[in-house]
Amino acid sequence: RSLVGSEMCIRDSFYFPDLSANVAGTYVDSDIDSTITPQFAVTQNINEQFSWGISLTLLGGAGSDYPATLVGEQAGVVAGGVILSPSVGYKINESSAIGVSLQLAYEEVDTDGFTGSFGDNKGSTTGYGVKLGYVYDLSEHTSFAATYQSKIDVGEIDKHCSGTGVYTLYKLSGGDCSLDLPEIISAGVKLSLIHI
Repeated sequence: RSLVGSEMCIRDSFYFPDLSANVAGTYVDSDIDSTITPQFAVTQNINEQFSWGISLTLLGGAGSDYPATLVGEQAGVVAGGVILSPSVGYKINESSAIGVSLQLAYEEVDTDGFTGSFGDNKGSTTGYGVKLGYVYDLSEHTSFAATYQSKIDVGEIDKHCSGTGVYTLYKLSGGDCSLDLPEIISAGVKLSLIHI
């Protein structure tokens, strides 16, 4: 953002998951077929070299809503959360800049309609990581950028892992009862063909 200057932006990502569950040998489709994950960000120059910013990203895309379970009840899982990212950027020269941000994550899982001892539960957890970025202007119209985001290691989701949650069976079988966000490495090139 150090090469962009002061700005505010809002963007959305759209997911169209195709989810189904095997219920007594019959596949049942989830009623959730689309998810929107908006992001809001603000950046501000401090001086000619340094800038600061903050962004808020909504986590989604991991929910399901099934019209019936084995006993004819509606059931589903809603998994989501937010990532708050305060950041600092440094302009190395007129064509390149680096940045670092702290990734503060909050996750929440809500299960509904499950029967037996693993009934309705709503739990949450938190975690953190870091993100590094680099941008280089190859020319007036072309830029190269690369980012590295560390794994966000979150804690176990309370209630779902305490002996009463629907994921407790998975934990008892040796699974990790948490929804960590994976390490991400990305790179890309931007072409600016139209200038207004």
